[in-house]
Amino acid sequence: MIGMNILVDSIEIITISVTLVVIVVLTIVFILSRLKKCPPDKLMVIYGKVTVQGKQVSAVVVHGGVKFITPFVQAYQFLDLKPISINVEDKNSITRTNEELEINVAMKIAISSESPTNVNAAERLLGLKTYEIQELATGILIGQIRRTVVKLTFTEIINDRDGFIESSLNICEEVLNKVGLRVINANFKGIKKI
Repeated sequence: MIGMNILVDSIEIITISVTLVVIVVLTIVFILSRLKKCPPDKLMVIYGKVTVQGKQVSAVVVHGGVKFITPFVQAYQFLDLKPISINVEDKNSITRTNEELEINVAMKIAISSESPTNVNAAERLLGLKTYEIQELATGILIGQIRRTVVKLTFTEIINDRDGFIESSLNICEEVLNKVGLRVINANFKGIKKI
């Protein structure tokens, strides 16, 4: 009888020990599964219940490194930092003297990895496909180039082509930053009267 009690007690101890080990292992696996790595060519956007320095924010943007995603209250997605090619063709730009111009610009843009512009990208570009970002950026670029053209005459644009390009790019960069994008480079392929 005493041997039987010892055997039952041993089985209970082993069962409890195995159960505790399984719980600990599952807890460690669960915690490790919530650690997410961000590769260098992407931004990781963590959203849900997110606080930074005690303040609730819409999202936290991580560029490289590892973050713990709190189960059930946070989620994450990636934004790709690879360059996006855009060809901006506008045949409706009007100068200050009502001259119609055709402007053709080849640009490379990308989602900005710089803070706070990358938070703008998280808020405005998360979930968009590359072609949707291209369409958004093209619309912004056409509008901002027209904004520069309307202040000048065709002669002023041609005589100070570099100044026109620099002014256009500065305006474009400023507005693109508001949606989380940046200009990598631009090549004005043609500016002519229609």
